Amino acid sequence: MDKTTNLFLLIATIVALLPPILIKKYNIEKYDNKYAWLYLIISGILYLILLFSYVKLFDNRELGLYYVILQILQIIIMVLIGIFFFAESTDIVKIIGIALAVISVIILSYKSK
Repeated sequence: MDKTTNLFLLIATIVALLPPILIKKYNIEKYDNKYAWLYLIISGILYLILLFSYVKLFDNRELGLYYVILQILQIIIMVLIGIFFFAESTDIVKIIGIALAVISVIILSYKSK
């Protein structure tokens, strides 16, 4: 993968992860924080940035390959955020799942010569 592809994969992964986190924050704070609605506005803006990133990422590239890599990266990071920032439970099945996801990204990213 070239540097531009890696950049848009990174941008799309980060931007895709933030809205669900902000929406969760909104749901937690909507009755106690009168500015909680800003989380929803920011989420909408981030989804527009994500759309732009998808357009650039999938321009003349393999949709199937890059979309799968993107989704796997998002799942890995979201599970880790849930565990470390929202104190969600973890068990051996989640750990094995994350390990297999990492292995799949490595395999999919490998370009045979």
